[in-house]
Amino acid sequence: MRALPFFTTFASTEEQLICALEAKADRIILEDSQLSVRSYHDDPIDLGFEKIVRLVNLAREVNPEVNLIFNADSMIHDKNLSTLKALVQVLRKLSVKCLRFQDPGSIIWCKENAPDFCIHLATETGNQNVLSLQFFHDQGVVLQTLNNELPYDAISVIRENIKGDLELLVQGPLLIQYTYRRLMLGQNNPEGTNFETSAGITNKVAYDLGRGGRPFPLYDNAHGHFMYFWADRCLLRHMEILISLNLDSWLIDARGESLDYLKESLLAYRLKASQVISTTKAMEEGVPAEKNEDVEKKLKSFAQRPFKAGFFLANKTDYKKRRGVSMSGEKVLGRVVEAMKGSHIAVELKSTLNIGLKGFYKTPENKELSVHVQKIETVDGEELERATAGELVKLTWVSAVTVQSILFERD
Repeated sequence: MRALPFFTTFASTEEQLICALEAKADRIILEDSQLSVRSYHDDPIDLGFEKIVRLVNLAREVNPEVNLIFNADSMIHDKNLSTLKALVQVLRKLSVKCLRFQDPGSIIWCKENAPDFCIHLATETGNQNVLSLQFFHDQGVVLQTLNNELPYDAISVIRENIKGDLELLVQGPLLIQYTYRRLMLGQNNPEGTNFETSAGITNKVAYDLGRGGRPFPLYDNAHGHFMYFWADRCLLRHMEILISLNLDSWLIDARGESLDYLKESLLAYRLKASQVISTTKAMEEGVPAEKNEDVEKKLKSFAQRPFKAGFFLANKTDYKKRRGVSMSGEKVLGRVVEAMKGSHIAVELKSTLNIGLKGFYKTPENKELSVHVQKIETVDGEELERATAGELVKLTWVSAVTVQSILFERD
């Protein structure tokens, strides 16, 4: 078993490919705008796959062991099947036998037309429960990219029940809307643009003036119209939880970003994971841990948008009644997202928490366990006197407290 998951990212140009390989990416998802919906490059349409041939040969030259995948994640229409068939013939000659689909119907097509290929599935929406994931696993899907709206505790349940490989977006944009209709076609393109030979890509930003001008990126290409969340997902500060999930692949999406963003994202996750593992080992051995570099701060300097965890931890609706835990008439301080026996409890806060507070945990079985908060730490081990809503903190371990327990303030 690998100590860490595969570090996976996208590449649509030679520059992106070289950058990803130099930053020690384990898996490269190759893209071409004929079948890849978000390649962010205005490739000519229907002119073959010469670019993919060049990218594969270059990748093998730089790192013969790199794992290569082709991203055929467009919503496949019948008119696309001949292009998909031509792609398979090219990839087979290159010994690249892995396809990444979004459309579940493509699984059947692949089993009939390319039975020697492995299948990765990234449905974007849906596919959020064990039964659904198990169904696709039984259909022969080797790896499934988990839905971005799944919180940590749901992912943990899935990991316990699904034997197939699982991947999670750890860094990058969160898609919140897609339509096949081109809502911005031609808005940023010169007059006379030939849309038969050009994707006619349009990039814009919509500002939510009612919420402080939050920027929602809009993207329009030959495959349709895309809208993204105003902040990028970043799970660096939640590395302990991320490692504990035992996922098979961490996906870093730097499409539409600079090469510096791509490089630093890959380096940051590998370094942060190493830091957490080293710190944990030092704690177990009872020796002082080294002071760690703030890798997130450096990465932020290359980002166009702020960072958020997305739904990885929780959102406001997650504090409602869950698994029989009664919430009425009591002040909720937070929800337990990790319980490491003998070490600590990680709590995602809903309210301010101060040293000295007396409260209690209520478990999913409605068992009450008293607690006197005498130590608050960040996930990196920095001690705090108080922490505010939205922060993830570590508290002293309390026996029998489990994930999804709720922390209340004692009246």
